[in-house]
Amino acid sequence: MRKRMFITVAIVLFSMAVSPCVAGPKAPAKVCLQPDDYFVEMALVTKSAGGNIGLENGPTKFLDVSGEVMFTTIGLSIPVKGSGHMDGEVFHFNLRGTSYQEVLNSMWTFDLEARWNVIHKTGSWHMVNVLRNPGTGEEVGATAYSGTNLHDISCSTVGYQY
Repeated sequence: MRKRMFITVAIVLFSMAVSPCVAGPKAPAKVCLQPDDYFVEMALVTKSAGGNIGLENGPTKFLDVSGEVMFTTIGLSIPVKGSGHMDGEVFHFNLRGTSYQEVLNSMWTFDLEARWNVIHKTGSWHMVNVLRNPGTGEEVGATAYSGTNLHDISCSTVGYQY
């Protein structure tokens, strides 16, 4: 009897150990996003920045995020780099990049923070662009945008629309 109970318990424990764990949604390996039908498009890739860190809400995996942000109507493309993590269904990330634009003889600094729900394919975003004189570093202009309709788009459509 004891032997039978031991075997039954061992089988149950073994089956629990080898069964796949139920995991939450994962951050996209690649995604193209557009905020609120603005003239901005993003092509992004993610990769693991290392192992999980145990936080209050459970294990959290941090990601390196990189790609390109394109201001399609003015022909400005900014390489970006940042970080992010999953918070339940939400991919929370931030990006930063700089780019020189010859036409305006200006240096752009771009900052963006976004929260994109990977299940519902929508989210919110906040973006600041600072325009500087490349010779002096003096700020000559800044714009801020935000919205609540960050949605995915086909990566095959990302690019300039002159």
